[in-house]
Amino acid sequence: MNLYLEDEQRGSFIIDAELSYYFGEPYGRAGSYVDINPELTSRDDQSVIRGSTDRLNVSITRSDTGQVINSNVSIFINSTRNEFPFDLKDFVPRKSAFKITLSARSISGKAFTASTELRRLPNPGEGKSVTRIDNLYGGVLPRTSSPPWSPVFPYSFYLAGPEWAEDPKYLTKFKQNGFNVFHLVPGGGLGYNLTELDLMLDEAEELGLWIMFDMRWSYQNEDWVTTLVNRVKGRRKLLLWYTGDEPGNKNADPHGVFR
Repeated sequence: MNLYLEDEQRGSFIIDAELSYYFGEPYGRAGSYVDINPELTSRDDQSVIRGSTDRLNVSITRSDTGQVINSNVSIFINSTRNEFPFDLKDFVPRKSAFKITLSARSISGKAFTASTELRRLPNPGEGKSVTRIDNLYGGVLPRTSSPPWSPVFPYSFYLAGPEWAEDPKYLTKFKQNGFNVFHLVPGGGLGYNLTELDLMLDEAEELGLWIMFDMRWSYQNEDWVTTLVNRVKGRRKLLLWYTGDEPGNKNADPHGVFR
């Protein structure tokens, strides 16, 4: 999972050690590539092993304290979805992330390091929601103020304000046709009339629709983003944030989405 909450006691790291034929340096003894035989592909519990017998010995530590979280872990080179559980008790819930460092050494002597972030957040307040990503199986799982996490398969299309304004029962019909996510596309400029926005989000929540909140025209305006986020973040049916639309577009700021 990409995050955990304070009432959860166990987490897990997912380690992929897949070889690439396009990036990095050649892997193998004496500079040669590892001979990968697709016919040797197999599954070991949940991990996927693709034709290599070389292994990595892995250690996972907390970067700020040096505390060892997992050690003497061994995985195959060119394997994926290797899951290693760990205890969350030493990670006091907070909004900022914990820095994690992975160190690995192969049987053939090659050394590697990688880093990631671990988030253990305070539980959401009454009537609020939090969503996390399942990095092992895929998918999104929202949770409100009380357990459990429930997977959601988002099913929707872009909605525009005029549709809602012209037909007061538009969202009811939308829900009756099996759609489960309210994704309102803002107009040009800064995009939203906040009074109308509140009314639409209220109705969506009353119908039990999840909310994907769209900031495609304003994600580079930090003041307006702050206004919108503070207005919407307490919604009990908030599922996803939508920032830059088609961020690979040549006219888009490639860094603006991450600010």
